[in-house]
Amino acid sequence: MPAVMKLEKDGFGKFAWSAPYIRTKTGSGAFVLCDATGIVGYVLLKELGAAAEISIEKMAVARDRRKQGFGKLILNWTRARAKGKRAKRLCLHVRGSNIAAFNLYAQNGFKVTKMEEGEYSTKNPVGAEKIKITMQLLL
Repeated sequence: MPAVMKLEKDGFGKFAWSAPYIRTKTGSGAFVLCDATGIVGYVLLKELGAAAEISIEKMAVARDRRKQGFGKLILNWTRARAKGKRAKRLCLHVRGSNIAAFNLYAQNGFKVTKMEEGEYSTKNPVGAEKIKITMQLLL
């Protein structure tokens, strides 16, 4: 867990989740991608509506490992897991200011279904930090 928390803090900064909160989010599935150097990335999943839908609760790739295909690899694992559970769709929320994550999801077939301003409860959110974008991928 310490290596996951380091990645969480490095990747999400002031938006990082606490270790106890992350533990509550691992019940429906988690995937940690590692190599010889350690943790490269992870994803936390949650089944919704009798597993017709699986939510990507959190996904991260180490900063120094981004733009190398690891995000796509994690998404491919996630898609296969969802199909194995006979889910009809994957869904997620992405902060409007997280352009790299938005682009990764869009390039992998996720479509925007909703945009809401003021949905993220963060201290003093500004601009795109306040916008919650909901995306889904039909399986």
